[in-house]
Amino acid sequence: MLLLLDTQHYGTLIAQVFFGLWLVPLGYLAYKSRLFPKWLGVVLIVGGVCYLVELLAAFLVPDVGQKIATFIVIPPAIAEISMVVYLLVIGVKAVKPDKRTLATA
Repeated sequence: MLLLLDTQHYGTLIAQVFFGLWLVPLGYLAYKSRLFPKWLGVVLIVGGVCYLVELLAAFLVPDVGQKIATFIVIPPAIAEISMVVYLLVIGVKAVKPDKRTLATA
């Protein structure tokens, strides 16, 4: 039973790689685009890096990983929640009609 619980725990940690790898490009795109504020992109990138740091600490230095786990999950939580709240409350900045560029066929 303990082996299965350990397997589930490490499986969850491995899944965090994909959460972190998702937030980094999302943050980069939010930072580079003009549709979102730049601070939101930075917060998303920091959140993605924190996911990866937590994973590496849990695998490489388990004692330190357990100690920093409560603090390292705060930036990703802030990043994900701020992205959702920003999209729900403010939304994406629309491009004004006079600044649109038409595609040539």
